[in-house]
Amino acid sequence: MRWADKRTQNNNKSDTRIFYYSRTGDTYTVSRLAKQQGVAPTTIRKREERGWSHDEIIEGKRTAPPSSPLHSSGYIQKHSPALQQPRPLTADEIRFKRMADYYQSQREMYGEEPLPMSYEDMQEHPEFASVTPEKYERKFARLWPEHRPHLNFDNASASHQQLIAKIDPRYVLKITAKREKPNLLRAEV
Repeated sequence: MRWADKRTQNNNKSDTRIFYYSRTGDTYTVSRLAKQQGVAPTTIRKREERGWSHDEIIEGKRTAPPSSPLHSSGYIQKHSPALQQPRPLTADEIRFKRMADYYQSQREMYGEEPLPMSYEDMQEHPEFASVTPEKYERKFARLWPEHRPHLNFDNASASHQQLIAKIDPRYVLKITAKREKPNLLRAEV
């Protein structure tokens, strides 16, 4: 057994990451490259995770952006972005997904769009007698952006369609144009 300094001992461990430089055949460790390039060892490891080749890591610069996560051999790179865990969803993305799931389940269960109760339906309930059409419209306009991306406009009630046309006419024009486009194409043929 021989004596070795701390760096030599660490380099002899089985989990030490070794990079091979194709131009010279030399080998480099993470710590050696970090010291040579004046960066933190985590920077070297991140470069490998991002798909940098050994030569690029050793040279400290990217020669070409990655074209695909596949190596020329056809195998996915070990540290390809395709294999990384997906990033966590933001609160807005979670709300969006929940609303999409809610719309889907309501359509499957009841066959209708789960919009807030219409003003006409509210008038049938005494607890909503104090709600004026203006108050209802303001409340619906506040809720509309949350419902808009999930709504199948043609399945909404007539009163909802009228209210949506009033508060968001551009949306209705867009929906109408989409609906009429196939008809125009058929008419031309």
